[in-house]
Amino acid sequence: MDSISAACQNRILSNDYLDIIVDFNLTPEVLFQGMIEYPDYCEQVVSEDIRILHVAASLVPPLSTVEYRYQYIPKCYGLQQDILRPGEGTGMISTIPDLTALSAAGILSVTGPPLELTGRSVLIGIIDTGIRYQLNSFRRSDGSSRILSIWDQTNQEGVPPAGFLYGTEFTQDEINANLEGNGPPLVTDEIGHGTKVAGVAGGYDRTTGFLGAAPDVGFVVVKLKQAKDYLRNYYQIPADVPCYQDTDIMMALKYLEGFAVTLSVPLVTCLALGTNLGAHDGTSLLGRYLNSLASRRSRCMVVGGGNQGNAAGHYEGNTVLAPGNFSVNEEVELLVGANEPGFWLELWGRTPGIYTVSLTSPSGESISEIPYRTGQRMEYSFIYSNTRIMVEYVLVEQGNGQQLISMRFRNPLAGIWKIRVTVRGGGGGYHMWLPIREFLKSDTYFLRPSPYSTLTEPSYSHEVLTVSAYNSTDDSFYLNSGRGFSTDGFITPALAAPGVGIPTPLMADTGSSMSAAMTAGAAACFLQWAVVQGNDPLVNTTSVKNYLIRGADRRPEGYYPSREWGYGTLDLEGVFASLAGV
Repeated sequence: MDSISAACQNRILSNDYLDIIVDFNLTPEVLFQGMIEYPDYCEQVVSEDIRILHVAASLVPPLSTVEYRYQYIPKCYGLQQDILRPGEGTGMISTIPDLTALSAAGILSVTGPPLELTGRSVLIGIIDTGIRYQLNSFRRSDGSSRILSIWDQTNQEGVPPAGFLYGTEFTQDEINANLEGNGPPLVTDEIGHGTKVAGVAGGYDRTTGFLGAAPDVGFVVVKLKQAKDYLRNYYQIPADVPCYQDTDIMMALKYLEGFAVTLSVPLVTCLALGTNLGAHDGTSLLGRYLNSLASRRSRCMVVGGGNQGNAAGHYEGNTVLAPGNFSVNEEVELLVGANEPGFWLELWGRTPGIYTVSLTSPSGESISEIPYRTGQRMEYSFIYSNTRIMVEYVLVEQGNGQQLISMRFRNPLAGIWKIRVTVRGGGGGYHMWLPIREFLKSDTYFLRPSPYSTLTEPSYSHEVLTVSAYNSTDDSFYLNSGRGFSTDGFITPALAAPGVGIPTPLMADTGSSMSAAMTAGAAACFLQWAVVQGNDPLVNTTSVKNYLIRGADRRPEGYYPSREWGYGTLDLEGVFASLAGV
């Protein structure tokens, strides 16, 4: 690596440099106008209109939605593996092989004659915690690896992929040589989440009989690095919780796409990460980039809908101004658990209303209505506790035009907080979201929550295939699964897929990451039929989504599209039955 690349790698990794996402070509002359010399500066190009800047923190303002556009600040994403609270049942099983879920999804019946769809000559891209590539589930019958490449963003000792500036790439030849030589592992997956996702999507272990959805696919894997500490501190995410920033996810998506283009093969990308940051309408920069990739030929972008449906982290206000009234108030009650060090809370208000808030602590100490002023940022300290709250108003957020009120709670007093929302100038309603449950230290939730619009971002991107989770053993909807629709009325999820007690190469697991993985494997089998076998070579994610919707199992007593089930449950066999006119 030359000195310029090495310096840029340091900026990408260092907490002394802020990461900023922009959707235009921002030259150093514009960014640092008025300065005599350009400071340390680095840029990564994601696409034609999206760039990531790495700028010395000492030379730019601290992060805030007032100083920066909201969508230009990187967001933090968590894993979609379920966190079980005391008293919650898992419904998990551990029998291997157990083919119940694959059978319910209509996958088993198409792997045999006459279709014999196993994902042959199709790639599945995994963006996650890494992969335990040594497992038999990811090897061919001769012992060689089915993994074509691994980009480990956490390892800076080797050579990055061509055109990238950080991490280490391991080729299939290097992986096979390591498997034969029994040397130290090239890559690890300490958490195991990425290994489980890859296994459910396309694993096959001939010794145990474990079977994934597409047992003949090839894999390309990206092990994400953890988010920078300054972002964790900004969003107040506990240090021991896996957390990933969307800048690294974007670069991972770019890497997978470049790999598929080079080999000219169909690609299914499985993204089992999510966040509650954002307006839940698919307008984030990551959402826009996903849409551009999903719309390409021979591609399918599968996104898990998260496990926030029962987390009580969403509140929906439907304030309507009566004739002659100029304002309306609503009180939102928020229970903050003991030992909660802090959290981030967002309110998104629909046009044309103008929204303001006032707050009352559990001890009765109040902050009167905080007046709206463009670009206003206010910090309040409470006398009878150590609580500090930062409130920021953005009247028109650039991505979707809605008003945003962000509230950062530090050392919040445990108990019931009351947030009084005042709306003036028109109705339209508003939404409030807490962080995903994985990012909270204790039980913190709304006392009157809404279970709807609880899919995590980027599930709301219009071009991707989003799935919720259900229990295929008793055909019940999984209680913790995220639910639609989007806040702008877009219908998502498209489908529900098995996600409870799903066998993996490590152990059975539950959550929307499992339903996303199974759907990704089903999509790979379908792309084998459509692209590899030439039956519909121009398909993209929208095409695959609609094929799967037409084949979905819909119960006679159900109503579709549903906020929980989408257009029904995944049934790959049903797709070919519909094509055959059965």
